[in-house]
Amino acid sequence: MHAYQVENSVQFTPQQLAESRPDVVVFALCGYSLEASIKMAREAMQKLGEAAAAAAGGRGAADALRRARVVVTDGMHVFSRPGPWLAESLEVLVEALHGEAQGYGHEGKLWVDLGSEAAGAGAGGSKTGAALVAGTG
Repeated sequence: MHAYQVENSVQFTPQQLAESRPDVVVFALCGYSLEASIKMAREAMQKLGEAAAAAAGGRGAADALRRARVVVTDGMHVFSRPGPWLAESLEVLVEALHGEAQGYGHEGKLWVDLGSEAAGAGAGGSKTGAALVAGTG
């Protein structure tokens, strides 16, 4: 397995996260396996929680993550590969955001819902379209 260092990734400040008030936060970390992406997403959420104690912007960001469902994708396959994986990438978004509408069987393989950890919500898709995507690539 080879992880790629991406230099042009977009990073959200805690204040931007708090102001966006997302219903869903999607971690799409290009070049990282699902397991590695889960670990990094949990670390990012923990850091935001720690920032809550130190800065006003961190508090709002931690609250935003507690309210939002957190979805993590397999960055080795979806959202980072052109060609046939493009269809799977779209299926992952449909399934993660609106699992009640259409399931493709990708949950647990190409994406996971950390919503129960982050927001107290169960898996199975959100009924809203407001999402903030945190990714590299």
